[in-house]
Amino acid sequence: MSSQWVLVQPSTALTALVGLPETALPVRHARVDAIFKSQTSRIELCDLVDELEVFAGEEPDAIARLTPSMALLARAAIGELLWENQWERAETYARLARRWSPNDTPLLVQLGRALHGLGRHSEATTQWQSAIARAREAEQWSPMLWLLTARSLMEQDQFDEAALLVDEISVRCTDNAVENLRLALDQKRTR
Repeated sequence: MSSQWVLVQPSTALTALVGLPETALPVRHARVDAIFKSQTSRIELCDLVDELEVFAGEEPDAIARLTPSMALLARAAIGELLWENQWERAETYARLARRWSPNDTPLLVQLGRALHGLGRHSEATTQWQSAIARAREAEQWSPMLWLLTARSLMEQDQFDEAALLVDEISVRCTDNAVENLRLALDQKRTR
């Protein structure tokens, strides 16, 4: 690691908040204060993701150890961007993070949310359907993922596919949201 880089250990509170393992992260010395705003206890997550991307380009051998942290950090940054309705930036960071962690189901979901926010419903649905396929393989049932995908399919008048997802998740979940979506689907079908 060249002398322009320093290892910064984020605070325990911050690592817990973001979900990072307690790992020191490489940051260019000149960027530490801009990224870790010690006076506000805030971290600029997107800036830190950018730093890790630069580091990956300069130190490709060292980056393998950081890949899990990079994906977690990126998901936290993307979550902030989605919360702030910064759809384009969220899409950019989700695509970047997928290079680090291509099989990360939550990244597919976040990419879908960004694309949906940009009005690219068909692309969002494709990402969510990929996430559902991975979730099925791992037997990880997330009613929200199924509901997001079903609602998006309904917006595209793909009622039969939406109904299949609603039926599938209703077997595993007795949530009111599932029943409400089923009612909405039935109403749209009869129009």
